[in-house]
Amino acid sequence: MEKETKVFVIAVSLLIVVGMQGYAATSDEHTTSSNVTISNYVAVGLSTNLSTGILFGEIDPNTLNNNATHDYDGAASATTYYVDVSSDSNINIDMCIKDNTHLTRTAGGVIANGNYTWADNATANSVAMSPANSYVMPTAYHRTNVTDIAPGSNDYFRFWLDVPGGQTPGSYNNTVYFKGIVTAGSC
Repeated sequence: MEKETKVFVIAVSLLIVVGMQGYAATSDEHTTSSNVTISNYVAVGLSTNLSTGILFGEIDPNTLNNNATHDYDGAASATTYYVDVSSDSNINIDMCIKDNTHLTRTAGGVIANGNYTWADNATANSVAMSPANSYVMPTAYHRTNVTDIAPGSNDYFRFWLDVPGGQTPGSYNNTVYFKGIVTAGSC
């Protein structure tokens, strides 16, 4: 019987040792890091008048600095051409501008970009937006003068067109592009 007791005692001792290993801790904790990179989000939109087009109406040949129709039609002679930086954007931006080609007539003829100019400002009725302070419309993106534009702000534009003498009558068209980019980024 002693032999049996020893076996029983050894078995009980093993159960106690094995059982205690499973219940030795009342909690267990591990850590890991979390990481996220938030992307730049740029959202811009065109004012109603800008989205319908930069319209000059009917212009006589041999005239200079003809205003686009909405250059001065806002309150206090403000322009109603603007690009809105959406308040959804999460970063300040710079604005870039270009067109795709000279103003072109379907039946032939062009008004060269040297005759098509623009100016911009952070204020809609700024006197700084004048033909004297304007830039020739480029066919490659060009950074505008208003930079580091905060979400919820606007970049206001005015446009002028010189029509050379002897210009062939007709309707001339092109497409103007506006591009919002992260401040100091490449157009």
